[in-house]
Amino acid sequence: MLLPPQIKKFLAIFRGEVAPVMILLSTALGFWFGLTPGWYGVHVALLAIALILNIHVGIFLLSAALGKSLCYAAAPIMFHIGAWTQDALSPLLRFFAAIPIIGITDFTRYSVAGATLIGPLIGLLLGLLLSRSVVSFRRQWLKLEEGSEAFKKWRSKKWVRLLDRILISKSAKDAQSVLTRKPKLVRKAGVILAVVLLVVSAVAINLVQDKLTADYAADTLTQLNGAEVNLDQMELAVLSGNITASGIQVTDPENPQNNSVAIEELTAKASLWNLLLGRVVIDNLSLSNVGFDRPRETAGKVLTKTTESQEPQPFESSQYQLPDSNVNLLYDYFKDAQAIKERLKQISEWLPEAAEDKKPATQEKPVPQSYLEYLSARAPVSKTPRIIVRQIELDKVEIPAEQFGNSTIACNNMNDAPEAAGLPIRIQVKSNDKPTTLEILSHYDSPENGATIKAGFADVDLKQLQAKMNQSNPVSFQGGTASGSIQGKATRHTIDLAIKLKIKDLQAQSAGGVLGMDPKVTSEAMKVLNNIETTLRLVGPISEPRLVFDGPAMRKEFSDALVSAGKKELAKQITGLAGEHLPGAGVDGTAVMEKPLEAGKDIAGDLLGGKPKQADDKKKEDRKPTEDPLFKLKNKLNKSK
Repeated sequence: MLLPPQIKKFLAIFRGEVAPVMILLSTALGFWFGLTPGWYGVHVALLAIALILNIHVGIFLLSAALGKSLCYAAAPIMFHIGAWTQDALSPLLRFFAAIPIIGITDFTRYSVAGATLIGPLIGLLLGLLLSRSVVSFRRQWLKLEEGSEAFKKWRSKKWVRLLDRILISKSAKDAQSVLTRKPKLVRKAGVILAVVLLVVSAVAINLVQDKLTADYAADTLTQLNGAEVNLDQMELAVLSGNITASGIQVTDPENPQNNSVAIEELTAKASLWNLLLGRVVIDNLSLSNVGFDRPRETAGKVLTKTTESQEPQPFESSQYQLPDSNVNLLYDYFKDAQAIKERLKQISEWLPEAAEDKKPATQEKPVPQSYLEYLSARAPVSKTPRIIVRQIELDKVEIPAEQFGNSTIACNNMNDAPEAAGLPIRIQVKSNDKPTTLEILSHYDSPENGATIKAGFADVDLKQLQAKMNQSNPVSFQGGTASGSIQGKATRHTIDLAIKLKIKDLQAQSAGGVLGMDPKVTSEAMKVLNNIETTLRLVGPISEPRLVFDGPAMRKEFSDALVSAGKKELAKQITGLAGEHLPGAGVDGTAVMEKPLEAGKDIAGDLLGGKPKQADDKKKEDRKPTEDPLFKLKNKLNKSK
């Protein structure tokens, strides 16, 4: 009975001319190839190496079949080994991800990460055992041929050699040469086959990469956004690097019926080298028809968030260096304080944590619900950035915020894994309609982390702002404009912004005391207070920020306004009493307002220095001392002093 071809090929390994080192490589590469689930860049690379090296195809295929069987038989073990590899040996995975072709592999898949570790190790171990067994067999065979005359005589018969060839396999003519011959490492024809394989693989990847890339991009953006992200179509030309995508919808996690962002079309050109590494790195990205807060046809799916049961930390003013300041909650002033807090919270989720707030990553592994899910399960977040956009410029974008409107947006280094990428992320917004700017620079490249925030604004109508203020506020605005700048830092949990504020042409009324001042004094000050320059601060936890007023500076503003108003009023009374064009008084009483006592002396001198008329002298004699105008003037000057 003839032996099966598979067994004959395997026996030929022992008696053939395959070098032991090639047996070792054939087994290791084949087992790694079969143990890795799916079809990725690592499979293309292993197959190309198998074609270029002069390995034994039979051993490679048998080892691959063994590896694939073990992959399915030990799926739970592969899952747990992969999870450990991602946590403990992440540099190893990053090393493989940095190799062209091999980099086009989803190492976030637990079973793939596990195969990357144990595939070559077990393959080398099996290859070593097989090669040593072959060498040991060949040595025994050589001893038998050289030391047994009967065996030589028996092997010399033609019918024995014929049956041996038919029943078993071809054997080497010279066993000694097999043990001493240097192996031929490279297969010349295999180089050509490897090139053909890479070209065919590139074409095949070009046909299936669109869906894979679109699915990966949608899944990654969904995880980052916390709600469903849709891509209607995406095309990625691997050979040219051209990328187009359309129908991008980003669900608003707080309002699933609407899209927070909707993009009609996206076009870009990616780096070919990075595409070979499985990364999409784009220098410039163009977007068309970008809209915000648009309704969806169907509600988007919102991911379930794992909330930590932690009580909010108490606000400590000493932490923010707030001596002699008035600290109040936003609720005390703004009707929509909750909306402001929610907006701050949404922004903070995209900011880095402070260095002192960082905790070891405690992401929970997904729990497979079926046996095959052990092979398909992936880590929640990629530990290596797969999508990096160096620069995005958007012009004429309608932002649903009154102070921005039609704006220009510029972004740098946007990516799907900021912590791992270690690149500073910059977002700049400049209104085309109003003098408003905003810049957020997230310092993922710095060990301190956190973000720097800068903004500028002008011509804010206080009368319109009053509609957003609480009616119970002690001060209500009837007119005036505000301008200023904002600068400070923020993290994912805290905020500290200084708001330098300038108010012009203020028209306001007061219904109570401000900053501890008497209500009557506040009311009188608001009547004469036209311009204000002060600094506010927004500090505290993102969940409960405080608005901080500079009490001393504000009280000085009020005091200066009252003093200035008093001087003007005194100047008017003096000029009205003593005459409109008295020396030193000025037409509008400016000199009196600036130096009331000195101007008063000049006025008194003019009043007393000339030769009085008799009628005036007569009236002066008839007047009582308290009715004398000079007496009244001296009293006013003394009070002013």
